[in-house]
Amino acid sequence: MEEETNNQRTGLAIGALVTGIIAFLMAVIPCVGIIAIVPAVIAIVLGIVGLSRANSNNGMLVGGLVIGVIALMISLSQSFLISKVARNSDKWGTEIEKAVKEISTDITDEFEDAKGDVSIKIRSNGDSIEIKAHGSRKDLEKRLDELESGSDSVSASVTIDIK
Repeated sequence: MEEETNNQRTGLAIGALVTGIIAFLMAVIPCVGIIAIVPAVIAIVLGIVGLSRANSNNGMLVGGLVIGVIALMISLSQSFLISKVARNSDKWGTEIEKAVKEISTDITDEFEDAKGDVSIKIRSNGDSIEIKAHGSRKDLEKRLDELESGSDSVSASVTIDIK
């Protein structure tokens, strides 16, 4: 009879230790750690049940219990952190949208005010590309409308200098 109890206790000890290790390994992985709550609780329960029985394999039971508690704390801290991030994430979309609208408005204003030439220069590693467009925005829109209507008498002037 004592041998059966010893085997059960050894099984509980091994189960607590293995599920504790699995829970810990899952808990340290970002975003997956929330799932580690389940095996951590199982390791804690197995450790407590094993410790409540006769005295043998205390080391493995305590090890499984401690690792399970640590994994549970890491998992709960990750769930707390993710809930905080999710609670504040609704503000990010509006902030990004606001910034994009401001940049778009600034660029539109710059090109509307440009009368005559619009010049864009790009320099990288000693190479440079310069793109020049002649005319105001209204003239360019008019030319675009004429091109879309299919008129053949439109002439556009765009100069590209590669240096």
